[in-house]
Amino acid sequence: MTAEIMGDLGYTYELAGDNKEAAVYYTRAANAERNNINMQLSAAQLEIALADFDKGNLYLQRAASIDENHYRLHALRGSLARLQNRTQDAIREYNFALAHLPQGPPPEGELYPVLLRLNLAELYKDVDDEADAKQQIAIAENAMKSIHAEGPAQAEFLRVRASLEMAFGDTAAAEADLKQAMSVDPNSINVPLEYATLLCKTNRKDEARKMYTSVLNREPKNRYALEGMGYLARDAGDNKVAEEYFNRLAEAYPNDYVAHLALGDLFTATRDFARANAAYENAYKHAPQNAVVVANAANAAIEARKFDLAGLWIKRATGAMNDDSRVMRERERYLFHTGKYLESARLGYQVLQRLPKDRNASVYLGYALYNLGRYDDVLALTTRYENILPKESNFPLLTGHVHKQSQLLDQAADDYGRAIERDPKMVEAYVNRGYVENDLQQAQRAVGDFHQALEISPNNGIARLGLAFADLQLRRGKDALEQADAAQKLMGESGATHLARATAYRQMRSLANAEKEYRAALKYAPDEEKLHMALADTLYHERHYSQAIAALNDMMRLELEDRAQVYAEMAHNYAYLHRRDETMRYVKAAEEEDHNSSAILLDTGDALLTLGDHDAAMERFARALDAPDADRVQARLAIAKLFVRDGKWDDARQQVGLACAEAQVEEASPVTSDDLVEAANIFLAIQDFDLAERYFAKARQAGASDEAAAVGLANAYLAQGNDRQAEAELASLGDPAGYAGSYDYSMAMGNVYRHRGDNVHAMTSFARANQLAGEDDQVAENELMDVAVTTTPRFTRLTPSCSTHWVRDCCPRHVSLRKPC
Repeated sequence: MTAEIMGDLGYTYELAGDNKEAAVYYTRAANAERNNINMQLSAAQLEIALADFDKGNLYLQRAASIDENHYRLHALRGSLARLQNRTQDAIREYNFALAHLPQGPPPEGELYPVLLRLNLAELYKDVDDEADAKQQIAIAENAMKSIHAEGPAQAEFLRVRASLEMAFGDTAAAEADLKQAMSVDPNSINVPLEYATLLCKTNRKDEARKMYTSVLNREPKNRYALEGMGYLARDAGDNKVAEEYFNRLAEAYPNDYVAHLALGDLFTATRDFARANAAYENAYKHAPQNAVVVANAANAAIEARKFDLAGLWIKRATGAMNDDSRVMRERERYLFHTGKYLESARLGYQVLQRLPKDRNASVYLGYALYNLGRYDDVLALTTRYENILPKESNFPLLTGHVHKQSQLLDQAADDYGRAIERDPKMVEAYVNRGYVENDLQQAQRAVGDFHQALEISPNNGIARLGLAFADLQLRRGKDALEQADAAQKLMGESGATHLARATAYRQMRSLANAEKEYRAALKYAPDEEKLHMALADTLYHERHYSQAIAALNDMMRLELEDRAQVYAEMAHNYAYLHRRDETMRYVKAAEEEDHNSSAILLDTGDALLTLGDHDAAMERFARALDAPDADRVQARLAIAKLFVRDGKWDDARQQVGLACAEAQVEEASPVTSDDLVEAANIFLAIQDFDLAERYFAKARQAGASDEAAAVGLANAYLAQGNDRQAEAELASLGDPAGYAGSYDYSMAMGNVYRHRGDNVHAMTSFARANQLAGEDDQVAENELMDVAVTTTPRFTRLTPSCSTHWVRDCCPRHVSLRKPC
């Protein structure tokens, strides 16, 4: 069989739509006559159509060695570049082909140059070059005017012109041409197929379905009609019918990859990744050089979080496949998920040069740059792509991350808000905005965002943890503990979950549990200064002064940012142990480290007040009031407590009033719920019970813990002899077992029982308080002994713990151990 006959057979099979058989004979002919450029180009064309790009390149290279400037050689190179998404290469090759067309109609027919210009115009549109696209369409239109087709050829002419018109939006003209083409050649298959494409583009899906059905009635195995019906069913959400059509396509063309690729994409969309991978394997079996198969299969593996499988698919890309933009994009994603951020970012930039509007390439590039700490590059990318892809929520989300890292918290909150506007179901945006709102002390807003996130994703541990921190700001210790427990169940233990639990227990006055949780948190962050301070402060409030001192001494090994505060805490603890020499030594050390800090002066003054040195204490409180960083509310309350001890009740009342008034001044420290509790305790100590009740109620409204408010109010009622109201206030807290570790609660309950003459229960409560009292605290012990020797009910002197042992702020200073989102 001669090469010419084999070439004719190849052409015959091509006309019949059997490209595989056509390729067999074209390649035989090309191998038989290696110097025949037309044989080489025909073989190349069929191999490219079959997606075997390496074989296609082989024949193109042979053709180039015969005539490097042949127009058809460059047209095929353009087709190959277009299939590989090498848009600029494709534009260059098509332009070369058009520039080297022979004079007069080419052997491929009068429509051949028109089709080349149509392809070139679409490429120009892909790169947003509307001017050149319009120029090509104008040339093509002029060329079409000079073509005079009659008979069956006229139908093909009208079909091509309709395709040209449809590509640029003139669907009315396209439809008119297609209708005329159908009347000219009612037996044509290509015309109704083109018409069905137009109907799909104009969203007339039912009509398109009828058109494809008419084709299938004549050719039950028509590949384009079967494929089109499958995609129409998929678009309609009828995945079962779509699968049926794709399976029919696979049966009709058992050696073709198209049906298996379509099935793989269908199963990926329905998240049936096992079946998707099996379908892609079948497609790969029939088209191992097809870059789309490899890219889509890798995408499915990545979506399934099976990164080893994705890596295997990526490795299947060989030769020219590695230059395909889709394969490059999936490799970019694979590198990101395997932690190779620099390689991923480099590849991401290359992909965007070819696919400037690609969503995955741009989003993954943004996250790779963020993980590399290249924040300026992230902002440059997101600023550009928020406009290019106006519906994509990841770009404002990434912008928010960068602003959050830079502590531009208000801007970050706005960024996350834009992300939510673009995607109201974006959990990450709600969670991250919630954490930013926590940092901005906007806890109520944060609660709303975390609840929104949990409505969408109930098992989101990071949202649960963020909600716990928001509840802590709102002084809702029990709620915070529930959320922290839920977060720990979902994510496992971490320093952040133990910190949240510790702070919650502190608010609930369950100090032994708080101590346990702080020690657990320190295992995750042994050098975190603020955690050590929180532990020491908890031990102080447990009245475990020696242990608190040991914890503070342990901090001396750290590179301390606030050594003065450590010394001041030392002074506090030694003061309660009545060790005057050590107290004075650490008062001096603290003030030498920082003699102008309001916080240090308040602490050292309080230590001296504990030792009974009222004058030295007052001198420091006065200096704290005038310090550059003065917390005037705290300073005024400290002075008020001193006046209480000196019996100057009117002066104490005046200082509380000044504290509240000065808090209204611009830039002054606001009155917190803890300040209100402290003020209420001052009023309780000076027997102004009405004001005490009002301030405890205000504290509760301002977010004070339920226990602090309830115990305070109970003590106020007890001081007035109203044990029933006191008991009701304590009962409002719920199960007493939940407060078994609370000294203040136990003291209050003991006083309730004693007022009722229930000495047995009173002794039990005071004994528990005495057990919790720690070192050198005689209040609970004295009450226990007082009840023990009492045989008849009587009203006695009220000695609530909060008015005899001035409890400092039980909320730890901010410790930044939250798990990042």
